[in-house]
Amino acid sequence: MLGGCDVLRTLPRLLWYLMVLLLAGALAPLALGVVIGVSAAPSTLRLVHGEAAALRARPFMEAARALGTPLGRRLRVQLLPHVLPTVLASGVLLLADAMALEAGLSFVGLGVRPPTASWGNMVQEGIPVLESAWWVAAVPGAALVLAVGCAARVADALPRGRGA
Repeated sequence: MLGGCDVLRTLPRLLWYLMVLLLAGALAPLALGVVIGVSAAPSTLRLVHGEAAALRARPFMEAARALGTPLGRRLRVQLLPHVLPTVLASGVLLLADAMALEAGLSFVGLGVRPPTASWGNMVQEGIPVLESAWWVAAVPGAALVLAVGCAARVADALPRGRGA
C-alpha cells in the first residue's frame, strides 16, 4: 500500500490537479476540495505509517501483544492516542496548504470560477485597480496569509502525544 503512496508522491500536487482538470474540465468547488484532499493523502499516510511503525516496537505495545490483547483494542487504546496528535497537527497544516493551493489555482484561473468567492479570485480581480485601489487585492491576500499563519500556530499549539 505504501508503495502506491510513494508513487503518488513522485508527482507534485499541482501536476495531479492539472491532470484532473485536463481530463474532467472545470471542477465545482466541492470536487476541487476532494482533488486537493486526495492529493494530500499519500503524505499523511506515510506520516502515520512511520509513527505507527515506531510505536509498534515500544515496550508498552509489545507488552499488550504478549498479554494477548486483541488487535482492535491495541490499536484503539495503545496506538491511537499516540498517533492522533500527529494526525491532527498534520491535518491542520494540510488545511493551510489546501487554502493556499486553492487560492493560487483560482488566482491563475484554474480553480474556483467567479462568481464563487475565493481569495485567489479576489486578489486577481484587484490586480487591474492596484494603483488606485490597492486594498481590493491586498485585503484578501492578507486574509489568506493570516489564515495560513493561524493554521500553523494552531498546529504548533495542539497537544503532543502521551508519553509511554
